[in-house]
Amino acid sequence: MPTDAESRQPTLFATGYGKVSVTPDVAVLRFYVYRTHPTNHMVAYRAAVDAAQQVIAALREEGLADDALRTVDIETSTRHHTDRQGRRRLIEHEVRYVLEARVRDFELAGKLLGRALAVGASEATLWAFEISDVRELELQALEQAVRHARERAEVAARAPGVRLGPPVQMNLHLGRRGGRYSYRDSYSVYAAEPADAPSAPITPGQHDISAEVEVTFALEPNR
Repeated sequence: MPTDAESRQPTLFATGYGKVSVTPDVAVLRFYVYRTHPTNHMVAYRAAVDAAQQVIAALREEGLADDALRTVDIETSTRHHTDRQGRRRLIEHEVRYVLEARVRDFELAGKLLGRALAVGASEATLWAFEISDVRELELQALEQAVRHARERAEVAARAPGVRLGPPVQMNLHLGRRGGRYSYRDSYSVYAAEPADAPSAPITPGQHDISAEVEVTFALEPNR
């Protein structure tokens, strides 16, 4: 009777990589409104809401569709200072109102950044680039990765004089890299710029859709 070692089929493990580069077609913008008041949080809240409404109206006047804009966050907070004796002193109440827009027209996106600042936004940020439909691109990257893994395994199998058999196990990993911008919170309230604020040029560059596969192939004797 054969032992476990003799009956176990030999295998070969290989990793393959694939990547498809594409230009993003969506710019994600975020608009921040900060308003503060030294004693009354409702005064700060009303000021933030009024300013946010002005920003929303201005963005729509520039041609932004209603379904392209959403509210991301409305946050109220109170800032205190504690002295060495442990006594707390109120510094201010703050309200943060955050809007997010998804825009396919990059020229329009640049105009929206300047216009939002002109009507009272505290910050206007290019938050991220996105690809509207990545399904076909992911399949292309996976196909490349599987082909790459098989090519590497075939080369490795030649040395011991065996033949590469069918895959017996496979793990897939998809990743998306590049094209994302971070943002910085700020507690200062900026003065509105002139209404003819310049349009910001936006260049999306390239975004990588990557795939990695881990494949275990059976090894068969040459015939």
